[in-house]
Amino acid sequence: MGNRRIGRKRMESLMKKLNATTQLDTGSRSGLEGFEMPAFELQPTKYFGVFDDFTKVNSSTGLAVNENAAQATSIDSDMWSANIDNSADAIAIDSTKTGGVLKFTNGDTGGDEVSIHALGAGFAVDAATSRKIWFEIRLNLDDISGTGFFAGLASNNGGEEATIIDSAEDVLGFVMATGASPSIMSLLAKGNTETQTDTGIDAADATWMVLSYYFDGNEAHFYVNGSKKVTTSTNLPNDGTILFPAVEFTSVGTDSDVNYIDYVRVCMER
Repeated sequence: MGNRRIGRKRMESLMKKLNATTQLDTGSRSGLEGFEMPAFELQPTKYFGVFDDFTKVNSSTGLAVNENAAQATSIDSDMWSANIDNSADAIAIDSTKTGGVLKFTNGDTGGDEVSIHALGAGFAVDAATSRKIWFEIRLNLDDISGTGFFAGLASNNGGEEATIIDSAEDVLGFVMATGASPSIMSLLAKGNTETQTDTGIDAADATWMVLSYYFDGNEAHFYVNGSKKVTTSTNLPNDGTILFPAVEFTSVGTDSDVNYIDYVRVCMER
């Protein structure tokens, strides 16, 4: 066939497809399909992105593996700030699981929140200057009856947003509300006006799931375990407000529960 040059667009498409691995029948990836996302690490002039596999805490804190991160203590080389409601709640690196895992403990007080925010990594959905955005997280809820969660991009007028689950403001992500059925919902909020859409998928106890979305410049497409479930633009926060990667867990009832994050990956066109 002779020499054939692989163009830039074809190479980029190939790298996206390599991220989208097919589902397996066994093991920790059983039933989980991949999600096409740019290899932003290889194209820093075209994309801005962050990836955290949760393998360490900030060395300046003096924390060892499996020790708790204190209120507002940075995690993983200063990328994240941590908010912990009370002494029964905790965030820790968990060395008993493979692949780098962050463990969240919610205490036995209903409504307690444990969250992390990457306030140094700003993203924006802007109708005037539209740029594509990709987000993905792999997480595990030990007991769905005792937990609510948010995962995605969130902000409060360009700053950290507290109580995302109960009072969303400037948000693009996934939510499973406290005290509700384990329905995984897409969540868009422009200002404090929000829209939730059921993905049709329920979370399950102690089961890894991959939640992803892709903003194509006009609409947001939400995927659960690699399969697209929702496409929407209703109340898209497209006014250019800076949004930050954020994950929040809220306790339900009076039982102490644990939840896990394997990784978070986000990127946007520059």
